Amino acid sequence: MLYPSGQQGNARSAPSPLVTRPYISRKRLKSYGFSWKISTFHATPHAEFLYECVARTIDIDLPAEARYLEAYDTFRRSVTEIVDMPDGTVDLLFRFLRQNTGVLSKRGREKEFAKLTDDEIAKVEASYRNVFPE
Repeated sequence: MLYPSGQQGNARSAPSPLVTRPYISRKRLKSYGFSWKISTFHATPHAEFLYECVARTIDIDLPAEARYLEAYDTFRRSVTEIVDMPDGTVDLLFRFLRQNTGVLSKRGREKEFAKLTDDEIAKVEASYRNVFPE
């Protein structure tokens, strides 16, 4: 341990906590065997990764999301032309069709959309398959 001049590093003469430590130069640190290196933070890989993420979002994700929203709006308009129903019910119908690849399930036909005729259900399913070909 480095002590101010005049003090030894034994148990009987421990430095007072109020004593300030002297300035130690780089030369002196090297003479004690310490290497003086300043590590730097290189943000280039992080910036490149962030750039790739933003570029992917702009080039791939945003156009795909815009196509999906346009198709969803087309589906909603076509359903409201076939049968008049509230927006929440159209959303529920969409989720049922999406879960079952464009076909309304037996539970959906019997419980949720019992008021729809078979002809209306067939038109809605055809509309879904036209708008979302999978």
